Amino acid sequence: MRTLLTSLSIALLLVACGKSSSSGSDEPLSLSIRSVFPDNGPPAGGQPVAIGGTGFTNNPIRAVLFDEIPATDVVVTSDSNINCTTPAHDPDTVTVAVVDSLGERVDLPFGYTYNRPPRVFAVVPAAGPAGLTVSVVGQNFGDGSVQGPSVDFGGFDSFMPALVNNSLIFATT
Repeated sequence: MRTLLTSLSIALLLVACGKSSSSGSDEPLSLSIRSVFPDNGPPAGGQPVAIGGTGFTNNPIRAVLFDEIPATDVVVTSDSNINCTTPAHDPDTVTVAVVDSLGERVDLPFGYTYNRPPRVFAVVPAAGPAGLTVSVVGQNFGDGSVQGPSVDFGGFDSFMPALVNNSLIFATT
């Protein structure tokens, strides 16, 4: 019975002091990264991304890094969101880091992938009239999470190309 009264007394004291008995603390959330969206983009950089996490307003954010290369246009929009633009990087999967003004750093290993450039191996059929649907076969076409495919024939855009998978696009001439 004494343990129950002691726990109840501590809980009442915490509530009276403005503390939550569920967290037991008014401490701000620690710096963390939970997500990067989109999580992939071109090696040329310039991809706007949103970084989700916590603690982004505890101290001013000094840098957002992609494999130690600073992002540009960094804007903290809330305690749980940072918007920025990716720097250029060779194709690879890299660590994303957030560093605050006190030097606290948090890393998200494998947080962002710089995609390999697409390669076309074949267009089937290789010739035909305008309005013909063709298959474009290759690799590194992506997963569609950044933007849809863009296909042109002799400088003319195809009509509504469709990404089937990382190695196949259907396009209309």
